[in-house]
Amino acid sequence: MTILLLIAAFGGQAAVAAPTSLQVVSATKGEVRLAWQPAASAAGYIVESLGANRLWQAVGPVRTETSATIPAEQFTTYTFRVRAAGANSATSAPSNEVTVGPPPTGFHGVVTLPKTLKSPGQFAPNLAMALDDNGDPAFVYTVMDPNNDEEASDSRVDFVSWSRARYRWNAPVTIE
Repeated sequence: MTILLLIAAFGGQAAVAAPTSLQVVSATKGEVRLAWQPAASAAGYIVESLGANRLWQAVGPVRTETSATIPAEQFTTYTFRVRAAGANSATSAPSNEVTVGPPPTGFHGVVTLPKTLKSPGQFAPNLAMALDDNGDPAFVYTVMDPNNDEEASDSRVDFVSWSRARYRWNAPVTIE
């Protein structure tokens, strides 16, 4: 603690605590809502985004509230962090980082083949994809005879969709 204070004093700036628990409240094709826990002695907050050149850039003006709504583009992935601003232009260390946006391009696993099935043909022989209001993919598929009793009556239909706010696939759900 003494070393940190000496370094901060050497630079002529008072130490400012970093904001914590940065989270994505919601994300759509047009905006991202962020929120974080306040930092002690903060006079304001600077939201930063990792730019295309892989450098952190401030997004908008310094704000006093512990939330922000940031404009977004539909097909762009964003990584955000927040810094606290204090007296004499001092800034804190960054908060945790969060990533939002559409699924990454290319092929990647959406769901895995259940190990309990006897045959890969039981998994998703019927598959359909649609785009949600954000333009993100959602899949509906069948799982044939999941308990392997050779009765088609226990087959089910599952649904899985992409979460922009969590930047990952939602857990599959069975449609009743």
